[in-house]
Parts: sequence; C-alpha cells; structure tokens
Amino acid sequence: MMQLEDPLEPTVFEAVRQYWLFVLIVVAMALGAAFALVTAAPPRFSATASLVVEEPNSSTLFEPGAATRPERYVENQVEILRSAAVNQAAFAEVESEAAALGIDADAFSDAKTVRARASNDVIFVDFEATEAQFAIDAANAVLRAYEGVRRSEAIRSFGTAIDQLEVAIEELSTRLSGIQDEIRAERVRDGVRSELDQQYEDTLEQLAALDLRADPPGADERAALLFRLDAIATTLAIEAQDPAMAALIQEQTETITRLSEFTARREELRVDAELAGAGVVFTSPAEDAESVGLALSRVLPIALVLSLAVAAFGAYLLALRRRRFFSASDPAAILGVPLIASIPDFRAEKVSVLPARYDPASRSAEAFRFVVAVTRPKLGSDTKVIMFVSSDTGDGKTVTAANTALAFARSGLNVLVFDADFGSQALAELLVGPEAKGRRGITNSWRPKDATLPGVDSLSAGGSATFDLIGRGTHEVDAPDFFASSDFESRFAVLREKYDVIIVDGPPVLRVAYATLLARRADALIAVIPHGSSVADAFELDQRLRQLGTSVVGYTYTKAPLPRTPSRVVGSMADVLGGGNSHQKGEGEATTGEVEQSVSPK
Repeated sequence: MMQLEDPLEPTVFEAVRQYWLFVLIVVAMALGAAFALVTAAPPRFSATASLVVEEPNSSTLFEPGAATRPERYVENQVEILRSAAVNQAAFAEVESEAAALGIDADAFSDAKTVRARASNDVIFVDFEATEAQFAIDAANAVLRAYEGVRRSEAIRSFGTAIDQLEVAIEELSTRLSGIQDEIRAERVRDGVRSELDQQYEDTLEQLAALDLRADPPGADERAALLFRLDAIATTLAIEAQDPAMAALIQEQTETITRLSEFTARREELRVDAELAGAGVVFTSPAEDAESVGLALSRVLPIALVLSLAVAAFGAYLLALRRRRFFSASDPAAILGVPLIASIPDFRAEKVSVLPARYDPASRSAEAFRFVVAVTRPKLGSDTKVIMFVSSDTGDGKTVTAANTALAFARSGLNVLVFDADFGSQALAELLVGPEAKGRRGITNSWRPKDATLPGVDSLSAGGSATFDLIGRGTHEVDAPDFFASSDFESRFAVLREKYDVIIVDGPPVLRVAYATLLARRADALIAVIPHGSSVADAFELDQRLRQLGTSVVGYTYTKAPLPRTPSRVVGSMADVLGGGNSHQKGEGEATTGEVEQSVSPK
C-alpha cells in the first residue's frame, strides 16, 4: 500500500468552515473581554511639556570649539531627564498631590515618558495619571527639576576650577609683592630714583586697580597697561646696568603677565558657568491634559482582528488534529488503494441492516454487489479468504462482511462466513440471532474426515441462495494462542478446500492484537472506512496493514450520505433481479423495514 504524506491537510478556510461554532465562541469571548476591559478600566490623562535645549559650549564666549555633536547632547539630556535625581526633585515638588492619589516615587517614575527629536533639539516630557491636573503639574515639575539639577551640576563643576584659579592668583600676587619689595630695596640701596620709577609704580597701581573693578576689564585696556609696564621696566633695567636688578625686573614682568592671564581665565569661567547652568533655549509647560484611556472604537476592531486570527489558527489546529473523511474518494489518498464501493447509511435509505437479503433493490444492496463484482475476478485457488478490516468498533465492518457474503451467495458461489471475533460474535448474532452464542463452532471437537463439518450452519441468503456460517463455538480457548496454533491451521485448511470464498470478520485491527494473526491467514483484505471517521486512524490502519504482507484490494466507504436521487433502482436493474419492474420476493425475504437491526453493527 502506498503511503502519502499529509494529502488531506486542511486549509484555514476549510478549518474555519468546519469549526465555525468554535470560531464564533472565541470571537464573542474576545469582544466581551475587550468591552469589559474598556468599561472597567479607570480614566487616564496625559500631559506633555517640552523644552528646546542647546549645548552651552556652542554659545560660550571663549571656547566655541568645545561644542559636542548636537544629537549626542540631546541624548544626554534625555538621560538626565530620566535620572533618579530629576525624579526625586520633581516628586518632592508634587509629593502631597501624589500621596492623595496613592502614587509613590516608583509609580511616579513609571508614569513619566521622555522622548526627543534630535533633528530640532526638542525634548518632550509626557506624564500619565488618573487626574488631569496632576498630570499637568507633574510634567511641569519634571521640567523645573531638570533645570535645577543642570544648574547645580554646572555651578559645582565650574566652581571647582574657579577655586583652583583663585589659589593660583593669590600665590602670584604674593610673589609679585615680594619682587616689588626687593626692587625697591635695591634702588634705595643704590640711591637711584627717577621719574621712570614713579611711572612704573603708577602703572603697577593702575593694573592692580583694573583687576579690582566691578565690571570686567577689556582685553585692549589690559594689553596697553602691560605693554607700558614692560617698556618702563626695560628702560629702567638698561639704565641700572645691574644684572641682579635686571633679573628682578624680568621676573616681575613674567609674574605680572601670568597673574593677568589667570585673572582673565577666572572671569571667563564665571561667564561660562552662567551659560552652562542654563542650556535650555525655550520651555513650553503643559497647560492641559488629554484622555488616553481605552476607547471602544479602537479596542473592539483590534480585538475582532486578533480574535479572528487566533480562532482561525485554533480551528486549523483542531482540523489538523481531528481530520475526518467527508468524501468517499478521500481515503484513497491515505490507503493508496481504490474505492470498491460507497455504502449508503441504511437509516437514510430506510432499509434493514441486511439489505442484500431483505432489500435487494436498494442502493445499499447494489453497493455490496459492487464489492462482489470487483473481488470475484480475483478469486481462485490462491485467493479464497477475504477478510474485512477496520481500525475501530462501530465502523460497519461486521455489517459489511455479512452483506458481502450474502451478495456472494446470491451470485451463485459456495460461501462460508467465519465470525472470528471471539470477543463479540456480533456477525453470528446478526445472521442467526441471540442464540448464536450457544452454538457449536470452530473451537469444538473437529473431525476433518467427517462429511458434515461440526459447528457449520447453513443459512438462507434470500431466495434459493444459501451460505454457511461458523462461529467461535462453546469451547473456552485463548484466542491469540488458538489462531497461532497448528490445530487452527489444519481446520482452516479444510474450510479453504470446501468453499469458493470465505468471508472473515475479525476484531478491529488497531484495538485487538490477534486480528493481525487472522489478517496474515487471509488472501486479500478489504478496509472498511466509515464516513466522518478520523484521518489519523486511517493513517495508523495503513501502517499496520503494510506490515502484514497481505494484499489490500481496496476499501469500502460505509455510512455514506445518501445521494438526492430515488432510493430504489429501476429500469435496467430489473435484468439483475428478474421479474421486470416489479420485484418478486424470494422465500424468506421481507419488505423494507420488516427486519429491524437487533444488534449494533461493528
């Protein structure tokens, strides 16, 4: 038997159509949950404050080259706005309002969102809360906290540098005073005093006064005084013609120059500190808050789309796990053998469970004649034993075997029906009645040379046709051991010689182990697949039958829906049944519905 790989895998559309009720329930539950979520969720409001930032170094007066990349600066400010320091300062400002709403510091931080547009240096601070006014106040508090943290950090950083310059300026001033005292002492000792000395002293006093002015001195003014001081000192050194004096004057000049540079740098840092302490070009405080709660108009469409996707996927998984046959041709793709006959549901056609005996003009009876027509050419010395196999009980195997045997008998063959399902004996009960369980059978004493085989009953197949039946018998045996024994083999060999065809009905192949022992002794197998049965069971049945080595000639599709055409066969069918258009009942036949099903078909 050929094994195909998932030939009947369903499509999503087919799965949704098959499990439409499941899809409907999932979608309804999702929409109900979405509606409950929207109506039960508390209102939420969001306020947005914004600010435009600029790298302070890009606008400093003294070091324009120190600016960093604008996008990097904006990223840094976003991180500062997200920092714990800003959160703490902002929360402290609105702590009383937050406490009234049950918001702690962690919840305050979680409610804040900072986003940026690096392309235009704009940073947005969003704050969500259940109260609109609190959302506004909190967003604005974050802006103020950011500015305060930035200014404090800038003042601290620049203050350290300025303090270091102050120390250096103090040391240079002390050194300059000492040098000046040495120069004065040297001149007094030499008795040299001139008008240049006075000019030199006056210039020094003007330079000192310049550093003490409230308004910062201009660079040109300071440079002029330094040039004048240097010229006078050079002239005095030349006049003095004293190496020691020249050295003192040179050191004095250098000290004055350094002192002037340090003083100028201190003033520059003070200006930069003011600029760096801001860094905010523009602020736009939050003035109102918009509702950001869940809206039915947005939530329901999303819930509908998502639930449909989930339901369709779930339906596909269900269809994949519960694939079933709904067409007579479908099992061929799994079993790799042809369809022999599609047998209608007896209840739909309103015929008995033995239509081949009691309703020979029905579609059901014609289906079993199809089985005979397909399998009879295969019969011969090597093919006499035909066994019907199925995966589970309730598949219609027993009823199919019984009706096929009746159809064979009515075709003129010498037929034996062997009920080999020792645990059930439903076939014998179907053909004989409840008393079949007390009859002798194949397990009782056996004398192959006897003209009449023990335990074999001859029954009517309708009209003048008859067939034989043999069942389990009354002797207690272990079925697996019995069917594996040489005793059974010898008894079965006698039956093979006596009959044209032996129809065997055994237990379900996937449920009872010794069914495979029977299947190995058969010459041909016919699988029974009911309408609506599981594809997975058919896969497993196919795997089991492939291991037996016995030929599977085809399958019958049982319990098939009845076509919407007349249920009685007329016209050319009269040639098969005889008697023209009116059916002549044979001896022992009954009209449709006269025989009710006494046992459930297997």
